[in-house]
Amino acid sequence: MSRGSEGRSWPFGESRRPFNLFHKRPAHSNRHGELREADSDDYPELRDLNIHISYANISKGSMIAPNYNTEATKISVVVGGNGDVQIVCPHISRQQEEGRRGREEEEGRGRQEGREEEEEEEEEQQQRGQHYRRVESKVSCGTTFIVPAGHPSVSVSSRNENLEVLCFEINAKNNQRTWLAGRNNVLKQMDRVTKELAFDLPEREVDEVLNAPREEVFMAGPNERGREREREEGRDGPLESILEFAGF
Repeated sequence: MSRGSEGRSWPFGESRRPFNLFHKRPAHSNRHGELREADSDDYPELRDLNIHISYANISKGSMIAPNYNTEATKISVVVGGNGDVQIVCPHISRQQEEGRRGREEEEGRGRQEGREEEEEEEEEQQQRGQHYRRVESKVSCGTTFIVPAGHPSVSVSSRNENLEVLCFEINAKNNQRTWLAGRNNVLKQMDRVTKELAFDLPEREVDEVLNAPREEVFMAGPNERGREREREEGRDGPLESILEFAGF
């Protein structure tokens, strides 16, 4: 990546030596995929750029567990395969709310009763902790998508082929990747009261969901999980959302 195409310079500057990410052991690997990472310890030039690089190869029908970065903005480029991406955006709902209120002010003070019903419904949603919107998109080779810091996201591969994603995490210094599902998910650290308030369920039921996945980082995708649940519990239909079991 040290040189651009057609003689143009790579925007991050000239590297002094090559680094092959595939010569390094995967940071995480199981039957659902592998994750390879490089930071300033592997490649000193990344320290000045404040960038962390990773490559995820997600097996067919599998997914990378819902996660978010505390500090880094992630720029992801699909370099192979196709699948789906979901991002939890806590700002969209507020922006839409501001726009709705602005339109109402322009239209006058009519329809007071309708507004009161909407406000009651929104207040009820807020009491249930629904302060977000999911942004969903199909992705394929060549797709680029950006996940800001603090925005949970998940990528899932199609049933036909692996999904390969190359990621550049900008502002990587002091960043921590936080997992929201899988054996290593941060939600397990909640105390009983916090779990019950956050999920509006008894702690026992919350723990059943949080402790269900045996893998970490990579796990079965929603279609595979749906079939597993159907076999185990006789339920029909797939999961409503990839992020559903993570509490979103």
